[in-house]
Amino acid sequence: SDLDKEYYIEPEELDVAADPVVQYMTKRQLQKAIEKTKKSMLTASKNMDFLEAAQLRNELFKLQELANQKIKTCIYKKDQR
Repeated sequence: SDLDKEYYIEPEELDVAADPVVQYMTKRQLQKAIEKTKKSMLTASKNMDFLEAAQLRNELFKLQELANQKIKTCIYKKDQR
C-alpha cells in the first residue's frame, strides 16, 4: 500500500522572518528585506517554481506583519510620551 512507501520530503528552509536578527532590523532594513523577498518571489514565479514562490510569499507576509508591528510599537511609544 502507499502508506508503506517512503517518500522524499523537501526539507523546509529556514525563513528570513524567523531569523533573530530580523527582530532587531530598523523599519528601513525591514522594507529592503520585503522588497528583496518580493522580487525573489516574482522571479521564482516567472521561472515556474511555484513551491519556492509560495514559500517566499509566506515569508513576505511574515516580514510585512513584523514591519507593521514595529510601526504600531513606534506609534504607541510616541503616544505614551
